[in-house]
Amino acid sequence: MSLTTQVISNNILGVAGRIDDAAMKSLNDAAENILRESAEEVPKDTGDLMRSGTVEPHGEQVWIRYPLEYAAKQHEVPAMDYTTPGTKWKYLEDPLRRNRDNVIKEVADGVSVVLRG
Repeated sequence: MSLTTQVISNNILGVAGRIDDAAMKSLNDAAENILRESAEEVPKDTGDLMRSGTVEPHGEQVWIRYPLEYAAKQHEVPAMDYTTPGTKWKYLEDPLRRNRDNVIKEVADGVSVVLRG
């Protein structure tokens, strides 16, 4: 491999790494926004479920989680009696659905900054 080819290869790898970093940062920021919106809808009887919400990077994915053992039931069963107005089931799925286009735009914007720069 010639020196010129090596320099080009290194530059491409550098740009690819910056694109990956920008995409993950943007995805993480979008997930944090969804978690904040979800926190408004999550049942709050004791507040433990709301406080358990996290955003966690997992390879090329970002997970938004409520890890308490009863979180799935609260999310999936509509028959629960919610004590705080505005809280409900599907407290994570609904904010994610509402923000799907925003997530895509935020990641695209983050990557485009790298590509322009």
